[in-house]
Parts: sequence; C-alpha cells; structure tokens
Amino acid sequence: MLSSFFWTFGTMVEVLLALLLVGHYQLDWHWLLGFTAVPLFIDLLAFPFVPESPYYCISAGDVEKARKILERMAQSNGKVLPVGRLVSVSEKQRITNEGTAMQQHAGGSAETEMSSLVALETVHMDRYDKAELAPEELAESLVSITRVL
Repeated sequence: MLSSFFWTFGTMVEVLLALLLVGHYQLDWHWLLGFTAVPLFIDLLAFPFVPESPYYCISAGDVEKARKILERMAQSNGKVLPVGRLVSVSEKQRITNEGTAMQQHAGGSAETEMSSLVALETVHMDRYDKAELAPEELAESLVSITRVL
C-alpha cells in the first residue's frame, strides 16, 4: 500500500518536473532525464552508510554481524536488545521439527504443545518489555522453554 503511494507521488513529481522543464523553461528531454536521475545519485552517495539487513546476515551465516547491526539499531532507538539467540529461518524450522518429533514420540499433541510454548515465550517477552521481569529472569525462562523444545 505504501509503495503504491510512492509510485503515485513519484509519477506526479515527474509530470510536474516535465511541465516545468520542458513546458516553462523550454529545455530538451535530456534535461528532464538528468533531473530525474538526481535522487539516484543521492541514493548512491548514501549507500555505504546503510547497514546490511540483519535477516540477510543471518541467512548468510554471519550471526555476529547481524547482532551488531541490531544492537546499533536498538541503541539509536534508545532501547535494549532483548536477551536471546539469533537463529536463521532454517534453524528455527529444524528446532520446531525436532520439538514436534519429540512431542509426537511422547504421545502428546505436538501442535498444542508448540503453540502453548510460543504463547508462554510471548508472555515472558511482554513482561520483560513492561519491566516486570529482570533480564536474568527472562533469560532463565527462555532457556527453560528451549529445553522443553
């Protein structure tokens, strides 16, 4: 939805720029193309200062770089990075599959157990966000949840 806004806004700016340059100043279309490329050059100058996506870093196997980026983002927002371990999507899926297999082997309902563990973890994280839970207590509770998995 937001991208549609930017495309629409950009198209309107392009039309206004064309009316101004070609219509009013009687410049050639080459000038219109040059003025249209100005945001691209601004982006190219800013490119070295934009950090990698933490998701990409984790997918590429560079978890430490992802953690540093997330810590810098949290610091710039005046927040503290929650205690925990970053895992890739494939590792999370593997952990989930192992937990499901363990629950099925034990004869319990794997879906019910997994959803209750996710809900429990969410409650603990929510209590941590509201400062009802100390970081050490949060880490301890998440470790115990992970042991169940």
